[in-house]
Amino acid sequence: MNYQRAIGGGLLLIATATASASGQMAPRLGIYAGGMMLRVQSEVAGRVESMTDQVLVGEAVYTRGFLLAEGLYAQGRLTPAGGAPRDLVEARGFAGVRIFRMLSIKGGPQIRAVALPSGTRRRIFWEVRTRIEAPIAGIVGAYAEGWTAMAGRSNIDEHVDKAHGAEAAVTARVPGLPVWGKLGYRVEFAGFDQGLRSETVDGITLSIGVGLR
Repeated sequence: MNYQRAIGGGLLLIATATASASGQMAPRLGIYAGGMMLRVQSEVAGRVESMTDQVLVGEAVYTRGFLLAEGLYAQGRLTPAGGAPRDLVEARGFAGVRIFRMLSIKGGPQIRAVALPSGTRRRIFWEVRTRIEAPIAGIVGAYAEGWTAMAGRSNIDEHVDKAHGAEAAVTARVPGLPVWGKLGYRVEFAGFDQGLRSETVDGITLSIGVGLR
């Protein structure tokens, strides 16, 4: 599945959901914790390596008026086929503005570090993201988000050509309680060294947290 299909599916979900004006958007202030089934697939000169495993995820979001901020931290291990597990750390922080109730734009860095046999590889992407969110019905809402990297760099000998991706998620609130759950999917693609190398990352996240409206 590529990122265009992911964002298209999320937008279709939201488009069919907006008929109900009584549904719930995401919380104004929320802290989530959960797990993500993550897959990282790298291709170099026609050779493909895939690493998968579950990682722990923590996330915080805050909105005040038309301003917003959010951060995410993930840590765990990725296991390649027939190889030893490799440590993974990912962090990102964004700030932005809510243009309309359903539309927001934000930007900031995403950093991912992976322990390789030759040493730790760290990549940073400076991203611009656009999110569309809408209520579905009652206690349920959804959002779809697409992003592109305006710049990127790595601590190893590689040149970042491009990077882009998408996310979509459904959120739900426990009736009568400030408890929220989220089920999401993310996918991203990055190209390096004039197309000689590429990496695709995708994952499914399930998390629960507390949030204030």
